[in-house]
Amino acid sequence: MRSVEAPAVTAACKPREVITEERLEPTYDTYVTQDSPTASHGTSTMLVSDGSPRQDTYLDFRFSVREGFFRARLRLFATDGSTNGPVLYRTSSGWNDSLTWNTRPAPVGGALGNVGEVASGSWVEYDVSSVVTASGAHPFVLIPEGGNGLDFVSKEDARQQLRPVLVLSYSQTVCTYQGTGGELTQTRRQGGAGDERAQALATDSSGAQVVAGVYTGAGSLGGSTFPSQGGLMLGRYRADGTHEWSRAFPQGNAILEVAGVTLTPLGNVLMVGSYSGTPDFGTGPLPASQYGTFIAKFSPAGALTWVRGFTARMVRDGEVEAYPIRANAVATDANGSLIFTGYFLGYANLGGGDLFAGQNSISMEDASAGLFIAKYSWEGNHLWSKAYEGGIGPTTGEALATDSTGHVLLGAQASPKSNGVSALGATNRETPVVARFSPEGTLLWRRPLNGAMGTVTGVAAAPGDAVAFAGQFKKTFVFAGQTVASSHAGEWDGGNVDVMLGVLESAGTDRWARRYGNGIGEWVSAMRVDAQGNFRLAGFAEGPVDLGGGVFGPQYEAGSQTFVAAYAANGAHRWSRSVAPDLYGTPLLGVLPDGTTYFGGTLDGTTFVGPTPVGPSQGADLLLLKLTP
Repeated sequence: MRSVEAPAVTAACKPREVITEERLEPTYDTYVTQDSPTASHGTSTMLVSDGSPRQDTYLDFRFSVREGFFRARLRLFATDGSTNGPVLYRTSSGWNDSLTWNTRPAPVGGALGNVGEVASGSWVEYDVSSVVTASGAHPFVLIPEGGNGLDFVSKEDARQQLRPVLVLSYSQTVCTYQGTGGELTQTRRQGGAGDERAQALATDSSGAQVVAGVYTGAGSLGGSTFPSQGGLMLGRYRADGTHEWSRAFPQGNAILEVAGVTLTPLGNVLMVGSYSGTPDFGTGPLPASQYGTFIAKFSPAGALTWVRGFTARMVRDGEVEAYPIRANAVATDANGSLIFTGYFLGYANLGGGDLFAGQNSISMEDASAGLFIAKYSWEGNHLWSKAYEGGIGPTTGEALATDSTGHVLLGAQASPKSNGVSALGATNRETPVVARFSPEGTLLWRRPLNGAMGTVTGVAAAPGDAVAFAGQFKKTFVFAGQTVASSHAGEWDGGNVDVMLGVLESAGTDRWARRYGNGIGEWVSAMRVDAQGNFRLAGFAEGPVDLGGGVFGPQYEAGSQTFVAAYAANGAHRWSRSVAPDLYGTPLLGVLPDGTTYFGGTLDGTTFVGPTPVGPSQGADLLLLKLTP
């Protein structure tokens, strides 16, 4: 992780205290034996403390503490317990793993801890905060109190999780918010005794929200408890957050994942996702596959209208091999059509005949996926489908939208073939691309961001049918005559990815593009545009991040932080904030016409919204926040 200078913390940035731990193995650990005064045991996989014969354990930790350090604990795992555990003392440094009884240093000062009886197969802990107060060498010795010996795991043991550790605790006060706006007005946590993993969100102009995902056990989205075998879940909430309806589609022979949902003008729910097995939504099983994908339509009340399943394949030596196909995004239009995109390998038939992902997709090694995009009528009938082949790298569809005239907007990643040809215009592997298709599926224009590596993970129609896009990239690209560079573009591999945000005119000409982020590693998972042309982004950052308004988030907290950010129609930062830790999976994002934002995900533990803790969850639960414009 790259280091980021901590910002000044004020009440305006909604600070919270972050407690983190650092676990350090000893630099040296060994034991010495009075009966063998010249023997060393530095390569032993155990540490022994015993009064008969006398055996003492020595450990030496060497490290530097960082700002905010406040506590230290020594932890050892006992494989063979004792009725009376050893007493811990400080000792002198200057020894190593070759230490013997004759060369051992004496204890220094008073006892630091005496744990009493120790059970076999348990952890022993000593609080050493009184003597570990700064950087340097910190040696300890364990002196037995009786003849009933005790064995600990040493740092030489292959079981890393059981080795001795010095646990250092730190406190850091960090900003969780920057800018003006995006104030929290509602926090909703929903779940039952089982796990609910929310994977997609759609909103309508009334402020209602539809959530889709999967559940296990006795799940619930606020209505009746779902059947306990697990499966697909779908629910709708009114604008005030109250439960309207929820449905479960239990699966006994399949594992499902939802990639996206959207709402038609009549309120029908369109869903796409992936599966393994033979899912059945109540109308018969879909084609069996380890790597299948599905599209489905549900009524405004959540009843299944129709569902289709698709698989990819390759015939090799007369045998049909199952290949992956995965939906990544869904969109609709004024007619209630379903358009979806994603990637596949080999061959796939989406209703209009075989599509081919490219010769590189059937390679036995380092296969590269191809992109598919397809459209279906409101009844579920195939209208058109097409593929763009993978090449020296993958070509994948990542985001979809439609404009006021039914044109289809695509966000993607594209790679040319080995001969340099790319139907989407990419000149190098993993090039971010924005494209526009006619309602009938004709490619009208494509705008590859050549020079960059990354992907476009969000597209939307802005006012005037301009095309807004967002994603992540590294290296550089030229847009509207200006070079847009990632934070560490000069590094040989381009460094970590940053956020990009931009707008194209409806004819495909450049308007503007910007880079946000500070090179810590930031990814955009979703973008929305409100009626005024303002943007919302949701995604992840690997540490404290600056999305245009100042740094927020912790430096050392485990895992990534989830963020939501708002920008004006010209790309100017308005506000940004984080929710961390324990927000699991892809963030949920929805925006109402007035700019009200819904943001959330799956809560798996306790998280913080500003300084306020939310949780703990019952397993995994839905968390949805309502934020002002």
